[in-house]
Amino acid sequence: MFESLKRALLPGLLMLGVSGCGDDSVVVWLHLQNVTPDVAALQVAITLDGKAAMQRYEFTQGLGEVAVKLKKSQLGSGSLKVSLTGVRADRCKVVSGEYAATVNADQPLVEAAAVLGTLIPVVCAEGEFRPNMVKVPKGSFTMGSPTAESGRGSDETQHAVTLTRDFWMAESEVTQKQYRNLMGRSPSYFKGDDLPVDAVSWFDAVAYCNALSVKEKLTPCYQISGTTVGWAEGVACNGYRLPTEAEWEYAARSPATTVYAGSDSVDGVAWYITNSGITTHAVKTKAGNGRGLYDLSGNVWEWVWDGYQSDYQTLPSTDPIGPSTSTARVGRGGSWNNTATYARVAQRNGLAPSYLYDSPGFRFVRSSP
Repeated sequence: MFESLKRALLPGLLMLGVSGCGDDSVVVWLHLQNVTPDVAALQVAITLDGKAAMQRYEFTQGLGEVAVKLKKSQLGSGSLKVSLTGVRADRCKVVSGEYAATVNADQPLVEAAAVLGTLIPVVCAEGEFRPNMVKVPKGSFTMGSPTAESGRGSDETQHAVTLTRDFWMAESEVTQKQYRNLMGRSPSYFKGDDLPVDAVSWFDAVAYCNALSVKEKLTPCYQISGTTVGWAEGVACNGYRLPTEAEWEYAARSPATTVYAGSDSVDGVAWYITNSGITTHAVKTKAGNGRGLYDLSGNVWEWVWDGYQSDYQTLPSTDPIGPSTSTARVGRGGSWNNTATYARVAQRNGLAPSYLYDSPGFRFVRSSP
């Protein structure tokens, strides 16, 4: 029975995956009643001693059982609340319930029933398909890194760039909830509604942009046929799209130029290998940059439109766009499993457009009409 439950680590909490009680933990084992046949997934959130866990968890197997493992050293007063929500395949909430109790170190295993009640009417979230947008005004900047910057790559030659069109940029990386609600699937390796979507290819990212355009009755920017992707109108297109590499760096460089997006100190603005705990984190939990944009450094790599070109300084200085066809597409910003060097605003990474795994995500832009 334990094998049907998933594992997920929170500070002081180990949910949905108990291999044994152990002397240092208390296990609360919930047997769920009224899990209706239309429930496709169960969402679980925990509060311990009035402090909510940073993430909500979701699983699709073993829906009648939930195990919560609590370290005795973290119990405090032991006031536990487990919130449960069952959702259909279309992401509408159909049942919900709650278990609340005081647990203590003297009782290492607690078994209880938790009853889920039917929601009437069913609750279907609307508008949870994308992040909010922030306007980035046109302007000029110096792209690339100074020769003295620590970690600098040979493909970061400084050069002047001018962007002649205002654009709107998603304030954060697209979350798993937003991606799933629009695309109908959840590809991410890490699980959590407010975590950035990961394990998405460049092709997945452009498909999302087109789907979002259709959803909001805009003309899609991309012409997609299998792995062939065209962008006939360029930045003049009406719909949502990936930023160009120059737009991404311009937006990441807040009006005050810094090594990372919003700071010269990485820890305040980025989730990276030293502070991430080897996982992604909910978007907007680090400080934003001076433009009101978050996570441009760290958390997940962000796909941009451009094909990788090592000597990007040879592109036009006005509204530059890298090659439309390339064996590699550019990823920016670094991720949870990279060192601080990769979180630098100037850092560039060429990735195969089919690359998935657990570190690439994306955010999108839309040209200002």
